[in-house]
Amino acid sequence: MLTSPQQARVRVAGGADVLNLCANNYLGLANHPVVREAAQRALDRYGYGMASVRFICGTQTIHKELESG
Repeated sequence: MLTSPQQARVRVAGGADVLNLCANNYLGLANHPVVREAAQRALDRYGYGMASVRFICGTQTIHKELESG
């Protein structure tokens, strides 16, 4: 059982710190302060998800911003 946030190193029950090689967050970016701040701004602006795929719910400005680079 994990007792810490998901990141490159995680703490498991019993207190051991281990390298987490089985998650998409092996670089540890999910808890990086800059990524978290950007995610919070996006959540405040756009809400949490679109409730469906883009071709059903429509394209948002953030899609076009991301695609234009």
